[in-house]
Amino acid sequence: MLYIPPLRHRQEDIEPFITYLLAKYSYMEGKQLKLEPEAMEALKHYEWPGNIREMENVMSYMVVLNQSGTVTHKEILEKLNVSTETETEEFNLQQLEKSTIIKVMNRYVNTTQGKKAAAKVLGISMATLYRKIETYHIEIEKTYKISQNEN
Repeated sequence: MLYIPPLRHRQEDIEPFITYLLAKYSYMEGKQLKLEPEAMEALKHYEWPGNIREMENVMSYMVVLNQSGTVTHKEILEKLNVSTETETEEFNLQQLEKSTIIKVMNRYVNTTQGKKAAAKVLGISMATLYRKIETYHIEIEKTYKISQNEN
């Protein structure tokens, strides 16, 4: 049996494969395409879970749909479903929990009844809510204004 390691374990092979496939599909489509240096870096650092077949599909797709003559970093990231640094979201569980508690707490008056309502919305007990308020050092800063009707 012959064992060939996956592409993610053969970093030195990725750039030659990309160069070859870009030339192959460009020739087949009658185009002359260039690859932005940032696009090449994105391709080189991608894990390639589908190995060479995935790489072939990505490069074929890029060549067929490209109208500008240059495959851009953005196009590569979109095709590979990789987010850019400017599009990253916060996925820290504690930060998300703290943020959610603050949002819910700011919907209610900072009283015992308001905290009971907030705990119910959050699906936690009052004791847990108080503990999390203390743990995260949450201060409810919302001010409420009383509207006066002029008659």
